[in-house]
Amino acid sequence: MKVSENLAVLFMVEKSLMSKEGLAPIYARITINGQRKEFSLGTKTLPDQWDGEACRVIGKSSEALQINGQITQAKARLEKQFLILTAQFEYVTADMLKRSYQGKTVNSSDEEEEPEITTLIQALDFFVKRFKEKVDKRNRSIRTLRKWNTTKDKVSSFLLATYRKKDIPLKAIKSGYAEDIYHYLTTEDMLTHNSAMKYIRNIKQVFKFAVGRWIPSNPFGGFICNYIQPGRDILSMPKIIKLYHQPLNDRLDKVRDCFRLWQPRKKK
Repeated sequence: MKVSENLAVLFMVEKSLMSKEGLAPIYARITINGQRKEFSLGTKTLPDQWDGEACRVIGKSSEALQINGQITQAKARLEKQFLILTAQFEYVTADMLKRSYQGKTVNSSDEEEEPEITTLIQALDFFVKRFKEKVDKRNRSIRTLRKWNTTKDKVSSFLLATYRKKDIPLKAIKSGYAEDIYHYLTTEDMLTHNSAMKYIRNIKQVFKFAVGRWIPSNPFGGFICNYIQPGRDILSMPKIIKLYHQPLNDRLDKVRDCFRLWQPRKKK
């Protein structure tokens, strides 16, 4: 929602940080002259109860009214702080408004804390660094972090093999590069279609993160990551008997029982 000519405020749920209870934190995104900053409002809600267009929780329950009231207050406070800053400083950044909202000291020399990112590998490094910080706070898993590091390695190998370059400017990346990466992953790296799509989906997420920070739009935004349902072999009776008698630990024993119960019958 646009507040003024230079300021826009958006509230959203961050599904990637969803708790075990299925609650996702509500974040505020402030954009000033194309530069963004995000921060948590300190409250959570169920994603299916969130109206993304209205930036409100659906319903009239006491909890919904409380959260919506908090959102209204946050928006009003951001507008007020923005007006105060514009009266004090010649140039106001999203980082300055965020600091002011959080009660931190704001100086005329305050600039964006994020470094200026100009290349693809730099963007990946920054994204992976941010993700590692979440892992350190136990908000995300170390296993997923390894997948992000692998994504960076795949991109580096692609650039070196295809363009003989170690890095490439973000602004030079075109939409057709998505097809180039897919071709490399499936022909040179010998990945399956689904595996290649997972890596491209990760790259799309990095570009989405970069929009408004270092690039104006997502060059891979129009590329659709589709997946092929893999065929699954049906075990023969001798194999099922062998699996039944195979000694396993308690966890795998339960998986085996579920597998045997759901094993489909062969069509005649």
